[in-house]
Parts: sequence; C-alpha cells; structure tokens
Amino acid sequence: MADAAAATARAAATYKQLKEDFVSNLSGGSVIEVAQVCAVAPIATFLWSALQTRQSLFKPYTPIAFIVDFLLNVGALLLSVTLYSRYPLLLDVLLLGAAVAVYAAPPDASAPTRKKKPQRPPNAPSQAKPAPLGMLSTKPFLTTYRGNMMVVTCICILAVDFRLFPRRFAKVETWGTSLMDMGVGSFVFSAGIVASRAVLRERAEGRVTPLGTRLARSVRHSLPLLALGLVRLLSVKAVDYAEHVTEYGVHWNFFFTLGFLPPLVALCQSGLRLVPSYAGLALLLAGLYQLALELAGLKAYILAGPRTNLLSMNREGVFSFWGYLAIFLAGQDVGMLVLPRNPEAAAPGASSPGSAAARSARGSCSAWRRGRPAGRRSTSSLPTTPTASASPCRGAWPTCPTSCGWRPSTARCCWPLPRSTRGCSRASTGRRTRAPRRRRTTAPRAACCAPTTATACPSSCSPTS
Repeated sequence: MADAAAATARAAATYKQLKEDFVSNLSGGSVIEVAQVCAVAPIATFLWSALQTRQSLFKPYTPIAFIVDFLLNVGALLLSVTLYSRYPLLLDVLLLGAAVAVYAAPPDASAPTRKKKPQRPPNAPSQAKPAPLGMLSTKPFLTTYRGNMMVVTCICILAVDFRLFPRRFAKVETWGTSLMDMGVGSFVFSAGIVASRAVLRERAEGRVTPLGTRLARSVRHSLPLLALGLVRLLSVKAVDYAEHVTEYGVHWNFFFTLGFLPPLVALCQSGLRLVPSYAGLALLLAGLYQLALELAGLKAYILAGPRTNLLSMNREGVFSFWGYLAIFLAGQDVGMLVLPRNPEAAAPGASSPGSAAARSARGSCSAWRRGRPAGRRSTSSLPTTPTASASPCRGAWPTCPTSCGWRPSTARCCWPLPRSTRGCSRASTGRRTRAPRRRRTTAPRAACCAPTTATACPSSCSPTS
C-alpha cells in the first residue's frame, strides 16, 4: 500500500510539472498574426449586420437565426484560434467575401420593411417636444467590442491547456507578444472606457466628489473582485493545482489586479489638478515605470530576484499592476471622447475647481442665485403661473444651470427650495433636508412649485407630505 501511494504521488507530481512546463517559457508570435486573429471579430460582426440588413435573418429570432448568430459570434472566434490558427488571414477573407456576397444579393422581399412616418396635416395642433437627450449615449460598437473580447477570453482560458491551442497564443515568459497578453490588456482598457461614465455624469451635473467619498465608493466596488481573488487563491492551493508562478507570483492573480485598480484610479483623479487629462496621467505613469525598470534595477529584480518575503514572492503581479493602471487611465481618456454626445463637455479640466471654466461657472451661479428667491423673501413680485415657454413646474425660471450645484428634479423644478421649506423630498430638491420643525413658516410646502404658493401650483405638481 505504501508503495502504491508513493507511486501515485510521484505520478501526480510529474503530471503537475508537465502541465506547468506546457505553459512556461513561451515567446509568443508576431504582431501581424495577432492582428489578423483579432480582425475576425469585426468582420464576423459585419457579416451579421449584412444578414440582418439585407435579409432580416434575426427578426424574428428563430432557431435558425440563433444557430447562425452563435456560429458567427462564437464559432468564428473559436476557429480563429484552433483550426484556422495557422491561416487567420484566410478566415478573414472567407468571412469578408460572404458579407460582400450578402450585400450584393437582392434583399428579401418578404422581410418586413420599416414603415414611413405619416405626414401631419398643416392644421394639426403642435405636439409637445420630445425630452432632450442625455449627455451619455449607448455605443453599439463598444458593446460589440466588449462582447467579442469576453468570448475570446473565455475560449483562450479554456483552450490553453490543450495542444490544439497554439503555444504562440499563450502568455509569454519575459519578452514577446501574444494573443492572451493582448487580451488581459484589452480587458483592463475596456474597463477604463466604461469607468469614464461616472466621471462624465459627475461633470454634467457640476458636482465635485471629495477624495474620501471616491475612495469609499471604489473600495466598495473592489470588494467582490478581491473576494474572488481570495477564493481562487485558496482553491488553487487547496487542490494543489498546477500554476504558472512567474505569471503573477505565488499568491497574486488577475482578480487582485482588477480589485486594486479602482482605489488607485480614485487617487489618480486628484492629479488632474496638475496633469490636464487621463492620457497625460497614463503617459506619465508609464514613463516613470519604464524609467524604474531600466535605471533603478527593477527589471533585474522582477526577472531573477530571490523569493524571500511576501513582496518578492508576488513581485510579478505587484509591479505589473502599475502598467495595468496606466492602461486603465488610457481607457478612461478614450471613454471621455467616445461616450458623451457632446465631446466638448468632457474637455480636460472642464470641471476642475481651478479651471477658467469653473470660475466662469461660479460667476454665473452667483448671478443666478442673486436673481432667485431665497428663504422667506416675499414672492409677490414673482409670477404665480409658469411662463408660456416653460414646461409645467418650471415657473419663471425656464432654465436651471446645473453647474451651480443644483440639478432639475423629476418634477422638472428649476431652483432649490429655501432652507425654511419643509416636507421636501430628496428626489425633488436634489439634496437631503432635515426633519420638519414644529413651527409655522411662510415658505411654500410644494416640493416642485417654489416660490409660488401651493394654491397657484399647476395641477401636475402635488405637494409632498
């Protein structure tokens, strides 16, 4: 029995070593080949669009449409890293040729066509104007990019342990370029693009979030990723699973990298007072990291340093984190350009406290606040009904400068209620108020009709309790 157990242990150790050797000491492939493999995703999307535009294949979404959809968005990507891994350009040409053929074919006459909007008669009453579009918009190309990236990531993680998956696509040991190395960078880059939505929304509302609040929110968002990293660490160590130590270190993994990014990004946002854009921060951080690698001996320490303490055991993951942080900041800068409907609103320094735009906004805020009613001031000189050009509940103030720190409420109000007004909900005033005092006040109790009296409010505005 002892001999059998020893033989089993030796076989397990040999299998683990073979598995580690299978993903170690790799040098990658050419940049052109990686680009050809990555080109399969947009070409497959182009073919999908051609089928929908010319043949309306995916409306209604039948079982045949599901099969074609799966083959284009998953099967083509799977073929690019397996059977067509040696000839990715051939797969690109085949898919592109199919898309051109679909566009050249006559459209399906039985497919439902878009109905034209009926023309209004000249004497018809004017309709209400549609609500204005928000600053942020949905970008289909960004959704497609992130979806294809996620599919390729899942395929590569599952296929890297099989011989069918080319070794040149797996992560390199020291220097080189590979598909999986570009994948982790692309994952962080896309996360940076999406993270810029919160910054754009904050700038549109004219708010400046304090550093402590940003750190608290970022830590709350990081906790699930850090928990996943801890679970992966414990499970790998518990089952003695084969792991590539020189990839991230003894204990570090990619979940820890993703988890520590938000707090560091929140700290880097404070540097916008000195550096005008996220791209500048990314270049500065990447340049300092490269100088540390070349001039401070960091490169030799990462490649051949002894593993004597917790830092040295995880030096690959700890020091590669700064490169990922630079990529994340570069993604945020791209998101500031592609996500807003008006790119000028995301201009560098647009909402920085010390910028000229911020000083001008503060000046306009002061003038606006001087003109609006405050506290218990008499409202007899103000109109008690909305102006003809204003929407209900807007009263005599048809516009509301969001840079003044106040935003229009769900009731379309255009000014903050005075401090003495009670019974105002947070949704209607944009800020939290204290509990009502037990005393009389001459201020109106209507949450969306100040400074007019409650009796003069439009019927669409109901006082809050």
